[in-house]
Amino acid sequence: GSGAAMEFTGDIQAGSVNIAIINNDAANSNAGSRWNLVANPYPSYINANSNAGTNNVMDANDDGGNNVFDSSHAAYTALYAHDGDGTYTAINNSTAATYIAPGQGFMVAAESTSNANFSFTANMQTTSGTDDFISGDAMDPDDRAELFIGLSQNNIERHTEIYFLDQVTNGLDPSYDAGTFEFENNTIFSRLVSDDLGYDMAIQALPYSEMWDKVIPIGINATAGEEMTVSVTHKTTPADLKIYLEDAQEGTFTLINNENFVLTPSSDLSGIGRFFIHTTENALSNEEVNTSLLNAYKGVDNNYITIEGLATQATSTEVSLYNILGTRVMDISLDNTTNTQTVSTNGLSTGIYVLKLISGQDQLTKKLIIK
Repeated sequence: GSGAAMEFTGDIQAGSVNIAIINNDAANSNAGSRWNLVANPYPSYINANSNAGTNNVMDANDDGGNNVFDSSHAAYTALYAHDGDGTYTAINNSTAATYIAPGQGFMVAAESTSNANFSFTANMQTTSGTDDFISGDAMDPDDRAELFIGLSQNNIERHTEIYFLDQVTNGLDPSYDAGTFEFENNTIFSRLVSDDLGYDMAIQALPYSEMWDKVIPIGINATAGEEMTVSVTHKTTPADLKIYLEDAQEGTFTLINNENFVLTPSSDLSGIGRFFIHTTENALSNEEVNTSLLNAYKGVDNNYITIEGLATQATSTEVSLYNILGTRVMDISLDNTTNTQTVSTNGLSTGIYVLKLISGQDQLTKKLIIK
């Protein structure tokens, strides 16, 4: 009742705690889920990631020999916490020092189809932390910068997080990059700068040394006829770094350091191929649009190649696929009536292939691995 004392009784956890988790997606022919809800078992805060302390939840469960995260979908090597406002926050070794409150729950993607142990150890405990998954100001050392790009439409606000660090690559870095939570229709996300596997990224970590010359694909899901706004919602990047949003379909650059990008879509927006973030020290003009609108990838579990950005082309797109010997094994044409289309890989031998897309002056050549 209101004002009455609540008493909790039981033994305080003092030693190591193992929580059994399972990948029911793989175990039940994709009819289940890889996601498990676990929680901090201690009556104290614990370190969530490497920026919080040497002994932390991320490293204890992703050390190479005790990897309980879903390695077949390594983009999900992260902790996913509901932020109380309708979305999930991804936490990994890119994010600022994060501390998990006593009893605080979060989602993890499991590797094994049988019970595996998600581990907590007593030395993860810390006296740091004052709230749940929304901590104080982010760290800002010399070799670290943060950039959050937000989207607002219909009173719904979402953002995607980009980190510039000194120990990562442009491709997938498990425990530093993190895909969006699968059961959530994210309205804004990024895609990997290199070796895109089709994961929509909630967190993307990129090399700090390359921060001054980066082009990052941005995906936006938005409703037609409703005004949307894209803006920088948080940044610790250098003050003189220019951050542009390119609308490649309209041929415009907007310096979103200084002003918001505002658009009322004439049709529903989804996927990638139209918008890009440019970080640069130079001023860009609308005449300099040259970003390729085409993208292609093969998902880990997919028996098809996904091709995006087709609707941005004035003509059809010619698709050719070559095997490692240079023999062309596929030659088809895709129209531009649908932005995203797929091409089956059934019947192709396992191996490395080269995909080539041509549409007018727009071209893309990409290496794919087919299993």
